[in-house]
Amino acid sequence: MLSILLPKNIKFFNQTNLYKIQGPRGNQIKATDNTSFFIVQTGEGNRIFINTIDKNKTATSLFSRYKIVQGLSIGWQKRLRLVGVGFRAITIDTSFNNEYASSELNIKNYLRKRMLFLSTTYPQQKNQFLKLKIGFSHEVIYPMIVTENNHIKVSRIDGRTKGIVVTLKSNDKHEVNQFASEIRSFRFPGVYKTKGIYYNKETVKLKKGKRQS
Repeated sequence: MLSILLPKNIKFFNQTNLYKIQGPRGNQIKATDNTSFFIVQTGEGNRIFINTIDKNKTATSLFSRYKIVQGLSIGWQKRLRLVGVGFRAITIDTSFNNEYASSELNIKNYLRKRMLFLSTTYPQQKNQFLKLKIGFSHEVIYPMIVTENNHIKVSRIDGRTKGIVVTLKSNDKHEVNQFASEIRSFRFPGVYKTKGIYYNKETVKLKKGKRQS
């Protein structure tokens, strides 16, 4: 049997075949999946104990709950670096019911389907778009999925390591990793030059060009 200590700003509600975790950054309701929970009040705070028949499943279930608790308590974030001459990024706060949902923009099919779904489901909902200039003849538009706590922040690095940093924040670890992966896929780091979109501490081993070999 394994356990995790719940922060003071997290509340856990156990129901039949369901459990609910509530925190300052929202709440999530999940199925128990044949997992038993019980809470014990200790001097440190409330501690939740998790038990399953399989020890490996217990550890996996515990880590899954930890990610949820961490996201609802302080949130998850991922940083991307834009490396390239003229590379730019700005955020636009607007609704989906505008020109960014039109069919004239150069948007990947899966993002277009997402935008069409969001524009019909949340026509007046204010959301964030990330506009990227990454060396193409067109700008790349990336829409965020509608949730209460998703956020994009763009900042500029000064000094010797000049560049643009895009910070993605969400209360769901899977979502924030998905956002980062999709944005990075617009321009992967090059293996012959340093241009591209990098994870914050990512390094790429450059290959030698034909003239250098």
